[in-house]
Amino acid sequence: MVLKKSVVIIGGGWSGIGVAGSLAYNNFHDYILLEQTDSIGGFWKYHTYDSVRMHDLSRLYKTPHDLSEKYKDHFLLQSEVPIYLQQYADYYGISNHIIFGFRVTRISNQDDEEFCWTVTGINVGENIERTYICKYLCIATSYCRVPVIPENIKKSMNRFKTKIIHSADYKNPSNFDISKHRKILIIGGGHSSSEISTELTDAGFHVTIAHRGGQYFMRQQDWTSYLSNQAIEKSLQYWGYSMADENFKEILEIFNEQFSEKIYHINDEIHWTIPVLRPASFIILHKKTFIDDMHFFDLLQNKSIEIKGSVREIIEEGVIFEKNSEIQEFDGIILCTGFSHGLEQFLDDTNQYLSNHRYHHLPPEKPSLPITDGRCKSIIKNNLYFPGFDYGINQRVDFALYSWYVGERILSDIIGNDFTPELSPSKFK
Repeated sequence: MVLKKSVVIIGGGWSGIGVAGSLAYNNFHDYILLEQTDSIGGFWKYHTYDSVRMHDLSRLYKTPHDLSEKYKDHFLLQSEVPIYLQQYADYYGISNHIIFGFRVTRISNQDDEEFCWTVTGINVGENIERTYICKYLCIATSYCRVPVIPENIKKSMNRFKTKIIHSADYKNPSNFDISKHRKILIIGGGHSSSEISTELTDAGFHVTIAHRGGQYFMRQQDWTSYLSNQAIEKSLQYWGYSMADENFKEILEIFNEQFSEKIYHINDEIHWTIPVLRPASFIILHKKTFIDDMHFFDLLQNKSIEIKGSVREIIEEGVIFEKNSEIQEFDGIILCTGFSHGLEQFLDDTNQYLSNHRYHHLPPEKPSLPITDGRCKSIIKNNLYFPGFDYGINQRVDFALYSWYVGERILSDIIGNDFTPELSPSKFK
């Protein structure tokens, strides 16, 4: 069965819903949104742990016509994200355009056709293959979709005789029986590592974190001032600047003058430093993550959580660390080793759309990501968009505005001069 739509959106998370909201708000209804799970925000519902919360206030994610007033001074919890996104979808009538339980298996392009994109997939509930053809394609599946396991870990993890899981499969401390799995090793840094280690330690487990190169993070009490109304207004005025802009570094320096907070560093020796760093440029240009810890900092200082360096390999009883080939036994292992976009799983000729050095005025990026104009539009195909893969100085905060703008750009192409976008190109500096 082949179905025809002007626009196909893949992914029912923040970015996919943002594009659909933009189209719906402007009374455009010739689109379909394909979501693999049975819920809007399905990744949050099924592949995040129970205690995870958004690391920015929900009002920072607002689109021009958002419903976040109720949550504006709130960090949305894992259980609240799908509810909020569903309310957003219902308000705009997006829900009537969503196909749930649709797993995309292949995307191909035929340049000589008006409806040049072919999206094929399986309706999981019915086990029926369906194909959609469209003029405009929005791949909003996130750059954090598929669990990543480092090669050295992947080669040796089957040796471990007890329980080993990726953070995508972790829900709460009940994943482990404390009578059998008291000593837990968490491999990797970042938000999930700090948050999972904190709640496991609070539940009585003995936790060790192993990661390379140390971890940078901020204490929540140090960046609370950033979340003031005045600071947020200053922050949002920069949303129009994209990483693709040649003057991005210059704008970043102006931004940094207004936002200068403390960043802590910890390595495997537990040496504490407070470098004089500017969060925005440090995080964006050096690809480091800062953590809004709850009492993670205190647990580290009290040595309630142990810190180790890199793991060389996993053995039957535990692991061998790189440093001095130290062997240590563990009862359970959690891999907080991140996610990738996984576009190669369904997008034909994936590599032509990707690069690990998209913007030559900025340092190379570790993963290969879609080559865009910095605002989600592919440079390779002008009717292909990657909502949620690009951001500006405000990072994740820009996802909603960029996604709304994607919808407006598509409508500008379809409707022409009769359409007046709210987020006009002139608002991008």
